[in-house]
This record gives sequence, structure tokens and C-alpha cells, in this order.
Amino acid sequence: MFNIKHQYHELKQVRDCLPETEAIIHVDFSENYKGKLPEEIQTMHFGGNRRQISLHTVVVQLKDKTKSYCTVSGNTHHGAGAIWAHMQPILEAVKTENPMVTAIHFVSDGPSTQYRSKNNFFMFHR
Repeated sequence: MFNIKHQYHELKQVRDCLPETEAIIHVDFSENYKGKLPEEIQTMHFGGNRRQISLHTVVVQLKDKTKSYCTVSGNTHHGAGAIWAHMQPILEAVKTENPMVTAIHFVSDGPSTQYRSKNNFFMFHR
């Protein structure tokens, strides 16, 4: 409970004192979703041949505005490579729309296989 309260307090403090040269990016994978057709043959009805999509949701907070993004992919992997494939267009949009941003605070639910992986640091450095 202490960790949760402390993290919430620190995030609130960063958000309240956010300078124009910094941004907060809150990221999370949504569930994988299965497509459904209005009329399906029996094998589709039981889900054996349904394709899945993965949604990666992002909220970017700047000093004066907040913007939401969602990227969609047919690839349902959630490893470091997939995260950076989803993050690349978001980071490009932040850089294009707000060239003054020089620092980004990342916030996530913290799964070690996704956002806190050593592979993420390697991908970020590239």
C-alpha cells in the first residue's frame, strides 16, 4: 500500500509541476480482441479461425494539453519489439507536434516482460 500511495503522490507532483519541455506518457496494452463477422460458418462461431488484434493505448500529457492515442496491430505479441513498434509513431507525433519536449516520463502498470525489460533499454538506445 505504501508503494502505491508513494507512486501516486510522485506522479501527481510531476504532473502538477510539468514544465513545457517535458511530457508524461502513460502506456498500457489493452486486451487482445477477436474479430466477429455478422454471418459466420460453424468453425468461425467456435473461435477456431478468428483472427485477433492487439490494442496499445497511450495518453500523452503536456503542460497545457492531453492527447490520447491507440495503435492497432494484428501481431498479438507484447514483448519489447512490439512495444517499440507501437511507440515509434507516438514518439514521432509528440516530437512533431511539440518540438520543445526534451524529456519524457513513462508511466505503465509495470509488467517486467513488457515495459521494464532490459530489451526495452536496448531498443530505446537505438
